[in-house]
Amino acid sequence: MASPLDWTAVERAIRAWVKTGTGYDNNHVIWANQDGPRPTRPFATLALQSIGEVGLDGLYTDTDLSRPLGSEVQLFGGGLREIVVRLQFFTVGANSAAAARIVATKTRSALRLPSSRDPLLTAGVAPFDQSDVRDLSAILESDNEGRATFDARFYVEDGAEE
Repeated sequence: MASPLDWTAVERAIRAWVKTGTGYDNNHVIWANQDGPRPTRPFATLALQSIGEVGLDGLYTDTDLSRPLGSEVQLFGGGLREIVVRLQFFTVGANSAAAARIVATKTRSALRLPSSRDPLLTAGVAPFDQSDVRDLSAILESDNEGRATFDARFYVEDGAEE
């Protein structure tokens, strides 16, 4: 382990995968629970649901005698983490080729493509599991709104250093 995880890079890589899978732009792939108006449909939201330790963390040392006195030894405590990201998709209408459940299914499949997977791996994010797509379509005011969701699970390495 070299250093704590760059969470900004992780979020960017996950968002880039969803943009690739949906074909939506920056304004239509957003992190959930942010201030601001609801985007126009279609759009997708991402929410980091959980971060859990996998196994026991370790303590690693890096000694470099060329560092200033008192900072020759760097300690890193950390290990493998499992993160769960919940994706939700919202579309106009619930029964078409552009319906939320279809967009969600295409996004799941896009995770297998190098254009989606490579930026994730570069950011230190290893996808390993996805739940089934669930159709949650509902009536919004007087129209049907396509809604779908699934969870994606990833491994990352993280910790703290001094």
